[in-house]
Amino acid sequence: MVNKENMINAFFHSQEIGVNCSSASNPGSDQNSTAHQSSRNADELIGKVWTGSSEQAFRDFMTLVKDGSIPVDHQHSRNSITMLMAASVKGMKDCVTNLLEHGANAATQCKIPFQEKYLTAADLAMHVGHFEISELLTVGENVEVIIIYVTYIFHFLSTDLLFPFLCML
Repeated sequence: MVNKENMINAFFHSQEIGVNCSSASNPGSDQNSTAHQSSRNADELIGKVWTGSSEQAFRDFMTLVKDGSIPVDHQHSRNSITMLMAASVKGMKDCVTNLLEHGANAATQCKIPFQEKYLTAADLAMHVGHFEISELLTVGENVEVIIIYVTYIFHFLSTDLLFPFLCML
C-alpha cells in the first residue's frame, strides 16, 4: 500500500506547471525585485507547510499577506498549490480557518501531474482523510448556492405574488 504522506510529497515536487515568478517588465527595478523576492519567500513557505506541517512557516506566510506583500491566494510558481491547499493536506484546521477569514478562495485549483484533473483544497483534504477540513471548505460553497436560491425565491415571490396584492391597496 502506498503511503499517502509520500504520495503527497511526491505530488508537490513533481509539479512543473504554473506561472514563472520572473518579472517580464524591467527586472532590475527595486519594486519588481521586492515582488519577486516576496513571491519566492511565499513559495518556500508553502513548500515548508506542504512537506512538514510548519506552524512557523504559516505564521510567516500570514505576515506577508497582512503586509500586502502577497495575496492570500498566492499560488506556488511551480505547481499552483496555495497555502490553503497545503494547510488542508496537513490537517491544520486553525490555519485553514485563518486563511478563509482573510479571504482565501476555496475554489482555487491545482493541476494533477500527467492528468487532465484539477483539485481544490477540499478535494486534497478529502483525499488524505481530513474530512472535517474538506467539509469546512465546502460549506462556503453550499451557503453561496443557498443565498442565491433564497434571493431568487424572494424576487419571484415579491414580483409575482406581492405585486398584485399591492395593486389592490
